[in-house]
Amino acid sequence: MHDPAHQAELAPVAMDASDFSTAVASDLFYDIPLTSLQSILTRCQPVDVAAGTVLIERGARNEHVLLVLRGSLHVLLDDEQLPHHLTLKPGECAGEISVIDGRGASATVIAGEDSRLLRLDRATLWHLIGSTADAARNLLLVFSGRMRRDNDLLVASLRQRREFERMATVDGLTGLHNRRWLDDVFPRQIERCARTGAPLSLLLADVDHFKRFNDRHGHLVGDRALQLVAEVIAASLRPTDLIARFGGEEFAALLPSATADQAVLAAERLRRTLAGRPMLVANERETSVELTLSVGVAQLQQGDTLQTLVAAADSALYRAKSSGRNRVQTSPR
Repeated sequence: MHDPAHQAELAPVAMDASDFSTAVASDLFYDIPLTSLQSILTRCQPVDVAAGTVLIERGARNEHVLLVLRGSLHVLLDDEQLPHHLTLKPGECAGEISVIDGRGASATVIAGEDSRLLRLDRATLWHLIGSTADAARNLLLVFSGRMRRDNDLLVASLRQRREFERMATVDGLTGLHNRRWLDDVFPRQIERCARTGAPLSLLLADVDHFKRFNDRHGHLVGDRALQLVAEVIAASLRPTDLIARFGGEEFAALLPSATADQAVLAAERLRRTLAGRPMLVANERETSVELTLSVGVAQLQQGDTLQTLVAAADSALYRAKSSGRNRVQTSPR
């Protein structure tokens, strides 16, 4: 909320030829007969305002339409869906909706620079609308433009929000979904399969000896290795499978409608694919390095939650690593 102390008293000034020309060509007065316009302008008077002056306060009662003759106004739309501010230039107006409906203003209006404004009170605005059909048409066009502009801001804000949401759920290194997404989506898929009785299996895959790989080849090469692993996992599984980077060098995949036996086949396929995709590493000379995966598989059991299903797959993954790595093991449940 802006300090009301900044809402200074506005001293009237004389309208000169330049101000009159701007008013005649404005959105509000466009094409209105000169005789009608002159009778209206005698009821109004321009005022000069300093930059930063608060002219309309959001939520407060507003008594004047403000037509910009010189300078500019900033319209601050203090709403989560409309975080932008608009700038009104000479010929544009503000405050017409709150003057007509008598409700609190929907935005705060501040002078963006030293400006000259023409102020129309409520009685003058209704007199203008009643005196000529052109004024009613112009006001309708002003409203239409305002609605279109607000809609454009809403669409832009929605697109921006969706992009932020996408960025918040995507792992920046691998392009797969991240743990935050997994914790939101996996439980819903588990609940759906538990309700319908459809099988569901979870794979937990861990890149073998990844710390040793990083220590030997460096973190940049390690990042490339994780990107390769992510690419192989995504290419080896079905489009309906849900894949995420679980953390570090671990990846998780939820396979709807897959029994443990079917999930083992899928895990073996991706394990063999990765083992057959050696990675070129440039040290003193270019060498080919093999990456391998250990994979744990667990099928959804009655009463399972994400936590218990992950625990079962993690137990199977531990058995795969402790029995030699580069292999697939299933949970004994």
